[in-house]
Amino acid sequence: MEKQIVVSNEGRQFLMKAFDCTRVTVWKALNFKSNTDTARKIRHLALQRGGELVGSNAVEWDTNHVEGPERKMVQCYGDRVRIELVRATNVLSVYVDDILERELSGLSIAELMELQQELELLAASL
Repeated sequence: MEKQIVVSNEGRQFLMKAFDCTRVTVWKALNFKSNTDTARKIRHLALQRGGELVGSNAVEWDTNHVEGPERKMVQCYGDRVRIELVRATNVLSVYVDDILERELSGLSIAELMELQQELELLAASL
């Protein structure tokens, strides 16, 4: 089975209204037949609202700890999303397609875990 995001009929209706688009546009987005900016946003919102990614394992992610003078943690979510936490400064950088999207500092463990879940959903929607 190919990768897709399963949502209820009500969820599809919500997405159609939220993005002012047709049922076909939503279907193409949820079935990864389209990779436009709108399709990625539809997938992201569908996952945030409880849609289920099926037909493939959830996004694989990996954590590496770099020792030496850099002393940082790097987590990769698939091939396109990663975070880097420099332990000396406690600054966390979020990268999508190797472009810095945001920097955060002083995150609590709960906030880090919430960010990790958000990024896993983002990576699954790309």
